[in-house]
Amino acid sequence: MEGEPILKKTLYTVAVMVAAWTAFVGTVSIVAVLVTTHAVAAPQGEPVLVPAGTLQMMPPPNGAPPSMQHTPPNSHAQPI
Repeated sequence: MEGEPILKKTLYTVAVMVAAWTAFVGTVSIVAVLVTTHAVAAPQGEPVLVPAGTLQMMPPPNGAPPSMQHTPPNSHAQPI
């Protein structure tokens, strides 16, 4: 490269940097996709069945509208 015009050297350097960066980003992207796909994949094997009577009801978030407010059983509160 000695004695060549500065534009040719610059374009060569840019091309090498772009190729290296593309290879690096591509590798990181592929690894990220493989990791996240494995993390969110459905578990293998038989599904675990939970009887409906054992599930707990989650409380509504703070500031929920009155229609979402939980009324305990046997309470005599009137709906709003």
